[in-house]
Amino acid sequence: MKGNLISEFDFSKTLVTRFNAWQSQAKGGTLEEMMKREQSLITGWRIDRYAGGLKQVDFFTKLRPDMTEVERDTWKRIHTRRSEDSAITLKKKPPLIYTDAENAQHEADIASVGGIQEVKKMHLEKDFDPRLDQRQLLNAAAEFRHDYRQEWGGVEDGFTVAGVVDMLLGGTVYLINEEDEAEEYAYLYKEGTSRYQQMFSAPGKPKVGKEDLVALFDDQVHDSRAWFMNSDPVMGPREPFTDYFRIRLVHFDNESNKQLSLLATAGRVIGVGIALASIGLSIKKKDPRMLLGLFLPSLARPVLSGKVGLPEISAFDPLTGVALPMLTNLDSLRSFTKEPGDMVAKVAALPALQPLTAANANTPALQKILVAHQAVEAARKKDASALASLVAKAANDEDKPGGWMDMVADQAGKLNSSEKTV
Repeated sequence: MKGNLISEFDFSKTLVTRFNAWQSQAKGGTLEEMMKREQSLITGWRIDRYAGGLKQVDFFTKLRPDMTEVERDTWKRIHTRRSEDSAITLKKKPPLIYTDAENAQHEADIASVGGIQEVKKMHLEKDFDPRLDQRQLLNAAAEFRHDYRQEWGGVEDGFTVAGVVDMLLGGTVYLINEEDEAEEYAYLYKEGTSRYQQMFSAPGKPKVGKEDLVALFDDQVHDSRAWFMNSDPVMGPREPFTDYFRIRLVHFDNESNKQLSLLATAGRVIGVGIALASIGLSIKKKDPRMLLGLFLPSLARPVLSGKVGLPEISAFDPLTGVALPMLTNLDSLRSFTKEPGDMVAKVAALPALQPLTAANANTPALQKILVAHQAVEAARKKDASALASLVAKAANDEDKPGGWMDMVADQAGKLNSSEKTV
């Protein structure tokens, strides 16, 4: 093996020492037990580093600055072009043809990021992920500190969370019940505090013998929660329905370590009867913080009264903000279970959803959604005549959907001057 290849697999003695410090405190057990212990350990680290003040920590001061918006746009253009060229090459198709203006832009982009050698370091096997370490960690620290110190203000009987599910990404989304959420918070709060007291003698000061363990988390362990929950400014959070006081979900085939309610799977949100590329969800549920008195009596918080049932879910079109009609009598598919595979199988057996078209847009709300999506698609395809017709149709509607017209205007602005007839 060549020397430069061997160096790709090399590691320092410092890392060995730090890893051994972690291994010496680890314990065996079932997967679920080990996951809970490790989450307690990183919670203890977060209590000092996140809740204690991240900007003063040495590893944070060494982070490279986040990419600016201009830098993100530049790298995104480079990534898109190189990904398209690579895909064409792999398919053994003729190379793509670019205009002089596109080539000039590409050359300028390469020069602005430091030259072709920097560009060659880019990974094309995955989507472009801009460098936003400082923003992600600061947001993670602020949210963790808010929850750990319970800076919640008044806690009411119920609350609502909202997020957008990208149906094109596939995958399955579950909700856990409020009682489990409260119990998990209580567990990580107590065990994390205990681990913090074992690792640190004072804020920012590891105990003697714990320096290598703390340094491993500072410099080598990647806090994926910070990345998942504070992603690209355009895309928003990758996991909109979670927080830092959740035990990791472990499930295999049909079994799960948690009571789960199926929210979305196989390109559909349970209860929504049409197919859209993305669907906004508003979830109203009992506030799990009202249950903490059951598990942490020392908090002296009020206790939720009444039975914890299924959350109330409503859907909306993210492009227009218009509410989507919800199907009823589907509680059997949304009931909490530790065997979620059964529910996924039942949903998979349902008839396929039909895309929204003129034929099934049979209400004013659905018609508004259809027009908005058609207009944005026409703008992207530079179909000026179709775009003009759709915008005119929307303009004649007294109750126009909001927000999407800005997207149309942005796309229309990219048309050639001869195409701008809208």
